[in-house]
Amino acid sequence: MNQSKKSVTIFNQRLAGFLMLHGFTLLGMTENKLDASPTKKKNVFFFKNSEDLQKAINKWDEERKCVKWVI
Repeated sequence: MNQSKKSVTIFNQRLAGFLMLHGFTLLGMTENKLDASPTKKKNVFFFKNSEDLQKAINKWDEERKCVKWVI
């Protein structure tokens, strides 16, 4: 893990929600300036970088791989 980064930027709202439900504090959020869509405004979320945060992100990623989407 890169300890020099003090915060992690999350572009996925569901991941941000998952992290908050698991006790990680949202440092802030702002509009995604890189998103070119003028009709669908998206946000970016900032969390304090830590080893536990990285583990939670990896857990979320692994759980998503196991989910089979049914439409």
